[in-house]
Amino acid sequence: MSSALSTLKSSILRIGPLGTLRLIRAKRAKRDAYDAMLASVRNSSDGLTINFANSNSGVAKESEAHRALILASADRMLADENMFFTFPYQLRAVERPWNFDPIERKHWPARHYTEQLLHAADTPKDVKLVWEINRFKDLPTVAQAAALTKNARYADEIERRMLSWIDDNPFAESINWASGLEIGIRLISWLSSLTLLTSAGFTTAANEKIRRSLWEQVQYLAAELSTDKVVRSNHLIGEAAGLFVACTLCDFSEAKEFSFAARAILEKEILDQTFSDGATRESSTWYHRFVMHLFEIVSRTAECASEPMSTAFTERLSKMRAFTNAMKLPDTSFARLGDADDGWALWLEGDRDMWESLIFGGISAPADANQYFAESQYISARLEQSQVVLRAGAFGMGGSGFSSHAHDDQLSPILFLKGISVLVDPGTFVYNGAPEERKKFRGAPAHNGITINASTGAIQKLNFGWQKARKAAKFTGVKLDDSSLYVEAVYGEWRKVHDRTITVTSNQCWIRDDFRRPVRSSVGLVNWFFHLDPQWSLESISENAVVFLSGSGSKLLVDCSGNFGKVWTEKYDYSPSYLVKVQGVVLRAEARNPTQERGFTFSVVD
Repeated sequence: MSSALSTLKSSILRIGPLGTLRLIRAKRAKRDAYDAMLASVRNSSDGLTINFANSNSGVAKESEAHRALILASADRMLADENMFFTFPYQLRAVERPWNFDPIERKHWPARHYTEQLLHAADTPKDVKLVWEINRFKDLPTVAQAAALTKNARYADEIERRMLSWIDDNPFAESINWASGLEIGIRLISWLSSLTLLTSAGFTTAANEKIRRSLWEQVQYLAAELSTDKVVRSNHLIGEAAGLFVACTLCDFSEAKEFSFAARAILEKEILDQTFSDGATRESSTWYHRFVMHLFEIVSRTAECASEPMSTAFTERLSKMRAFTNAMKLPDTSFARLGDADDGWALWLEGDRDMWESLIFGGISAPADANQYFAESQYISARLEQSQVVLRAGAFGMGGSGFSSHAHDDQLSPILFLKGISVLVDPGTFVYNGAPEERKKFRGAPAHNGITINASTGAIQKLNFGWQKARKAAKFTGVKLDDSSLYVEAVYGEWRKVHDRTITVTSNQCWIRDDFRRPVRSSVGLVNWFFHLDPQWSLESISENAVVFLSGSGSKLLVDCSGNFGKVWTEKYDYSPSYLVKVQGVVLRAEARNPTQERGFTFSVVD
């Protein structure tokens, strides 16, 4: 079954025939409004006024270390030394730089695109690469430098880049107009930069060409909101957040109308797209942080405009911050479960809270402390310098046919012992253009769980979504105190056959898989996967014990209990960032028709 037919079938099953008819009507109405918007904007000479009336007028103050970091980053951009993800790119040495894929070294053809019609035979393979550059992630850093130094060369560079983008991207006639989410993020970046420049005394925001482009982007975004989706996602949140910020900071004829619509969406989606304990329903910790930051920017902007968001919104945002804080790891990185694509709502160097207060006003939402999120079924328990992150719960948002950013990672722990990374999630690596790599990084063998007969039952769709999602896994018992964590859990598919227990102390982790009944199969082959942080290399291996060494001299001991048919190690690909791979070691084991308990004990020796 094709991906499109699979999605249609899933949609009908989810919302029923009448809901499907209503959805079709909604999509037709949106298309008519979209076409009308295109014609209206092309025939109009309107623009907007940027007043920044609600912005804080404070003075930018930074520590010497942060100041040096900001200026160094900004100076590299002035020298045309730019980065997207971990890759360099140039803007001045390339024709049509904003439509150029610097990895494939190929341009996106100049034409009208929609989010449903992107890749073709004459385009690069992965649209995310050009979109990442066109988000202007690092532009606010140049504005930060301008605010700190009052040096006009930083303001001039921001104006040059904006005007260059406008010339390279005529209204609705490039790949950079295809996605409402990308426009929303770009608006936040541009307006943040212009706010800082204005506070520093520069008049860049008065440039009529820039104001016209901002108006065009707002008009396009208002007509492209993803309100006609069966399963709404982070895209709608990013679109509404960008629209709300623009309509609050700027003045034009539809500003109040658009702002009202965006606010209503945001008030609804923060509740619909998260659990009551604050975790996102998309089964991706990275996307949780992404949307949490968007909601926080909205909250600040609304508060400074003296029209704060509702109590329900603020309370849920506080819980979202608690979840974000829980996912921070001992090495200052962030736990990655599900898709992690290195995307940011807004990037600021230095003291983020101070800069966001200066740009948007308001204060950051408070955050509760929590380690066990009972409704969403996440655990992130910290025991001195040890930590385990683990999820059960629903496979992904929307279930079969949807679950776009979910990985097959239920009951697959991320583990630190004594501050040292032991078990990792291998990451995401890619979205488009490499379907086998995409499939590999999302599947169960790329995570720290088990398969039975080489499967979990989950079936992937090409690039995004799952044709068949797994049943919800469940924590059946959680005991957490200051010295240990004990978790009992079951997979949804094997609830009557198997359960998994995990015990963690400050220096050890026990993972036990108990097969209460034989696996009912003529094959009955169970496989275990434990992906070690790439710092570990194999020293020795036997049937019951495996020893690894780290580059810093630490030793990892793994004791294997129970009868395994085979215990061995393999190389695997670990992706710390988008399109980046390094090799690590995965510990493998297998047993045929196991009964009773099989276990692994992980211990770190300095």
